[in-house]
Amino acid sequence: MSSNNDGLFEEWDDFKQEDVPEGMDWNENYHSIRRRIHRDRKKQQWIRYGSAAFAGVFLVACTWAYLFAPGPEQPKIAGGPVIKVIHNASDTISRFRLPDSTQVVLYPHAMLVFTSAYNRSARELYLDGVGEFDVHKDRSRPFIVYADNLTIKAIGTKFLVKNEKQATSESVLLEEGIVQVTDRVMRKSPKLLAVNDLFIWDRTAASMNIVNTTKKAKTTLAPVPKEAGAEDRMVVRPAWFSFDNASLPVILDRLSELYGQPIKFKKSELANLHFIGKFDKNDSLEHIIQVITSLNELKYQKKNDGTYLIYK
Repeated sequence: MSSNNDGLFEEWDDFKQEDVPEGMDWNENYHSIRRRIHRDRKKQQWIRYGSAAFAGVFLVACTWAYLFAPGPEQPKIAGGPVIKVIHNASDTISRFRLPDSTQVVLYPHAMLVFTSAYNRSARELYLDGVGEFDVHKDRSRPFIVYADNLTIKAIGTKFLVKNEKQATSESVLLEEGIVQVTDRVMRKSPKLLAVNDLFIWDRTAASMNIVNTTKKAKTTLAPVPKEAGAEDRMVVRPAWFSFDNASLPVILDRLSELYGQPIKFKKSELANLHFIGKFDKNDSLEHIIQVITSLNELKYQKKNDGTYLIYK
């Protein structure tokens, strides 16, 4: 860690799975942890030089939060990991690199919690405060950030997360690539963000909104010609179209029809895969296929004649 990161405060301690009591109530313990975190921020010197006993309690508490976050994608930790807490106690931005080469910018007084299991089967961490992530691409190990009420899943991308206690909202701004955001309160369908989309979760109203910070709305519908050699007709796509947990074979057949381009795949390979997402009519077919294949850990190839091949 460079001298520019002197403001980062780092601790770790051994933690055993059996130390977590059965029947843990996430909401009760999570908010207790949050209060502890923010109370301790007012006592930075005590955090730096506090007793080892408190450090152990604090780390186990953070681990409880990490283990028992609600939602279908909550972290799962094998027995006996090492818990790591990185705290930017300074008033300036600090930068560092995670073990998988993901680059992280921690804003003043922000905190990350992750374990030694990070960079194995998955890459999961909890963010308290504001952090920016430039994720190292790895299709086999999705990168997941947990905020208070949100789960952000990325493949290889760059995004900013704001999760501040005093704020009335949590937000995710996508700068590059692809991310999927799920709220763990209302449990609505995951939302897929496009570049420059700002996802805002209103804590008071328990509601969400997505605003694109650069795109202007387009109201006209454009006809889309079939591929060369196809029958002479035009296909009109709706202004937007969505898929709510549909199977991939159904989705790919529908996309082929909408865009007039062949998409080839083995139905037996994709039969058990599903997708939830929404696209604008102006999104290119290649962009949509890239999103779908990335989130389902598939590969694709575009041939010279415009045909797409989807495979594992």
